[in-house]
Amino acid sequence: MRHTVPWPWPKPLLPWASRKVLCSAEVHDEPRKLADDETQKALTGLSSLRIALVKQEVQVALPNFPGKHPIADFIRSATSHTGCLSLLHELGAELIMVREAPDSECRLWEQKVARDPDPESSRRCYREVARTQPFWTPAGPRTRHEVAQDPDEIDWSAYDLVVSIDVSVPERLIQKTRHTVWACLLSEPGMPLYRALEKRPGWGMDLFLNQKCRVHRVRPCNRPHVLDFPWAYQSTACHANPPAPERPAVSLDPHTLPGDLAILKKGLPEMNIRILRGLPPSDFLSGLGTSRYFVKIGPRKTWGAILIESACAGCLVMGDPRSVECPSPLLPEAIVQSSDHVLSILRVLEANPEQRRRLRETQMRKVAELAWRRPTLDLWKAFQNISKRKSRRYRMVTYRKT
Repeated sequence: MRHTVPWPWPKPLLPWASRKVLCSAEVHDEPRKLADDETQKALTGLSSLRIALVKQEVQVALPNFPGKHPIADFIRSATSHTGCLSLLHELGAELIMVREAPDSECRLWEQKVARDPDPESSRRCYREVARTQPFWTPAGPRTRHEVAQDPDEIDWSAYDLVVSIDVSVPERLIQKTRHTVWACLLSEPGMPLYRALEKRPGWGMDLFLNQKCRVHRVRPCNRPHVLDFPWAYQSTACHANPPAPERPAVSLDPHTLPGDLAILKKGLPEMNIRILRGLPPSDFLSGLGTSRYFVKIGPRKTWGAILIESACAGCLVMGDPRSVECPSPLLPEAIVQSSDHVLSILRVLEANPEQRRRLRETQMRKVAELAWRRPTLDLWKAFQNISKRKSRRYRMVTYRKT
């Protein structure tokens, strides 16, 4: 059954609408298209800055190869979710790995294991993996602990913008930088820290990047320090274009139930229907790149970053809006809520290549606007405003001292 919410819904009423109505709005509505020159100006401005993307050695997600490198090397060095690749690729950020500082705020990452059956064991595991799990580098395997630096030994004032995964740098060091703009991107939106940062930018941070990808920025409406900035801040430029396989492929979300997989394989034996699970990130992205479709169904609700990744890799993304927190990459024609529904939609699209192409292009325009163009512009405007404010404050302090 498709969405039963009457549509269109009056946009002025969306801030008071139910979650069900907002979910429908995210799927049905198109974002306002930004002017190309406006987006290009923001990209040029951010690319001219010295940007650092900082993660602690205990952080499994994101690439691991410190420095500035080709995007293929960053992806190959990852051991888990690749995340905000466009920071490293289009914006030219430098990836910095730091040791876990003794300051209390640098241990806030532990909140993501607080509900584990044995939190202390989970914390030990994260720290042990940082010392033992190798990742790829051109010079041979290394561990995150081997390449990590002491945050006290880095001149943070040399950077214009620092994006910190969780709170990777102690507040005492952040406060010493006069002009650097600091932004926090959490590795897990379920942490209590998420709600705290939505209310105010603590621990010396200027901005909070909230991982959201929304057409309508309501419920909650963002406070001035909060930006809609998806975890999968990516564009098609971050992904290779592998040759299409002879047999069209359908990739299913890793959380797909075995029963749904069996139904889809039986119903469409002519297609390569698979679950990309347990693969290195580089192989996972290559698998998406050789897939014609990506399907997200099942009872487990996730944030939805994989919808953006799949669309940027070249898939037509289909899914159940109720199964993701951020359903905006989906289109009304690509809503599926059961394995039987998936079968019927796939048969129609395979019989109508022109319709499939049109939907793919429409979806990619929507994803590019929400997951790349708008966050880039918002980040540039926020950086400019905060930089001006910090410069005025520094001039006032200097004047008073003289």
